Amino acid sequence: MKVSKNFLVVFGLLDVFSFIRLFFSFKTDIVNGEDLTIIGIVKSVLIFSLIFSGVFSILKKKTGIFIYYGQFALRLLFMIMSLGFLLIFSVTSYIHYALIVIIFAFEFYRLIYSILLHKKKLV
Repeated sequence: MKVSKNFLVVFGLLDVFSFIRLFFSFKTDIVNGEDLTIIGIVKSVLIFSLIFSGVFSILKKKTGIFIYYGQFALRLLFMIMSLGFLLIFSVTSYIHYALIVIIFAFEFYRLIYSILLHKKKLV
């Protein structure tokens, strides 16, 4: 597999888009006092770290990959995926499950791709 650091820009844009998409629901949860638990605080930190991983990835910096490594387990736990916005297209349960498989597969592809970039020292 040919590894190019230009995909970091795509990954970064997806992170920024995820941050924008999640920020408005996050703001509503904070106003209603729903995210004042430890889990809510961890989720909040994850949401705000999306903007940092996104910007650093767009700039093709190694820091973006390191932030992504730290986010990975929390992304799976809270279902905050890079392609999570695709779930708006789930009109039936079959499509929903198929999209979840695609989204998880892409997230693992992104992890493997990031590891290969880091290993080849292209960033």
